[in-house]
Amino acid sequence: MQEDLPRGYRSVGSVGRVGESAGIGITCLSFNSEDPTVFLLGVQGGSVLLCSTQGKIQSGVSVEGVSLLRCVVSSFSGHSGRVLSCQCSPHHRNALITLASDSQLKLHSLLQPHHPVATLHSDDSLTTAHWAPVRSLLIATATTAGQVNFLDACSLQQSDKSIGSFANTADDKGKPLLSLPPPEKPAPVSALAFNASNVTLVAVGDSLGRVWVWKLPTDVVSPHTTDQARLNAVLITAVDD
Repeated sequence: MQEDLPRGYRSVGSVGRVGESAGIGITCLSFNSEDPTVFLLGVQGGSVLLCSTQGKIQSGVSVEGVSLLRCVVSSFSGHSGRVLSCQCSPHHRNALITLASDSQLKLHSLLQPHHPVATLHSDDSLTTAHWAPVRSLLIATATTAGQVNFLDACSLQQSDKSIGSFANTADDKGKPLLSLPPPEKPAPVSALAFNASNVTLVAVGDSLGRVWVWKLPTDVVSPHTTDQARLNAVLITAVDD
């Protein structure tokens, strides 16, 4: 796959080194909510790739006699560790988030792939991140310590903020809107999912096989009238910069 990647692509090794020997193993995938021909790939080496199902250039690889086409068209600002999650926003064509084992959560714009809109660092290792299904600014994250937090995407706009010390307020940049009480016996969160029928419910599972279903405050998960405009403003500012 290396030779099919676009010029300028750099694969990031697990210890932060850049080189041809770093892996290209795919770890996660997400399709654009408005354009089903566009999708993202996260890879072992830390890179995030922008891909298209409408590639027309032969890759030189065939499977069972069928010639494959190149799908990678560009790359985003990557991570220094394995990409754990990449997700296109279900609410905005150009917004996406990525999360990796380097404990960084990045907000990107499709219009500015080489510079993230914001980067947030967690003192605890992050395991997953998800856009909320209804509120366009809400992002849920989870950690190896069992902590689940709900962030305002626009509060990430100032880069290099730490989210190691949590609070139940969004007054400070990067602070969660809401933090769920951690379990008495901490364990890494291995799964997190919103209920599509009742958006106030979220299920959380951990590596010990425990599952919790939480009912979230309506004001946290419900859309606010200014949410979409704020998200648009953040993404436009990133492009202008």
